[in-house]
Amino acid sequence: MATLIATIVALLGILAAGYIARVQSQTPGDAPPHDEGTAIDRLRFLALSTRLLAGLSFVAVIFTALPVIVFGDCR
Repeated sequence: MATLIATIVALLGILAAGYIARVQSQTPGDAPPHDEGTAIDRLRFLALSTRLLAGLSFVAVIFTALPVIVFGDCR
């Protein structure tokens, strides 16, 4: 039960980070290619990177917790 609760808390944190990154990545700015390193372009790049990492982390947490949830204990 503790593993399930910890997994849900971790997934909620990852979803929150992904949502914040989604909002920040939709900040209006210049169209690509980004030849000038403006603050908005850097923000959008970091937000996109965060979104991708949040997706990868979400899948990783599920795959890590899945055996514990499916098999329970080894008795």
